[in-house]
Amino acid sequence: MGKLLKKFVLGSLFGVLVMFSVAWVLALQTITIDTPDNIFTTDNTPTFNITVNGTNASYSIKLFVNGSGFYKIMNDTVIAINGTATEITVNDTLSDGVYSYNFTATNGTSLSVSSLQTITVDTNLPKIDYQGLTPE
Repeated sequence: MGKLLKKFVLGSLFGVLVMFSVAWVLALQTITIDTPDNIFTTDNTPTFNITVNGTNASYSIKLFVNGSGFYKIMNDTVIAINGTATEITVNDTLSDGVYSYNFTATNGTSLSVSSLQTITVDTNLPKIDYQGLTPE
């Protein structure tokens, strides 16, 4: 885990130097969305495949999907092993439509967020009526 420590001097108060420190925890893990990547699907409970790379042995993963102007956690917490492809399936049925989604990975002290992707769910397959050719 990497920390960035920054000290600030506020000044003096009654002749006493007043200081404070702020520590930022740098996210040391990256999330790669292996599949799907901005696709169309007929599956209303799609499965995503991601890989998390970082300094820890494992990470807690959450999938967030935007269906109505808010992000909803769409999976039970999944534990991803560092550097290993991990499958995550949406645990709620998605209606037909376009969704934005991303993932978070945490190791307990730092949080990483994947890039925002889109997926289109369309379970209504087109109907094709075939009219056979009539001999002349």
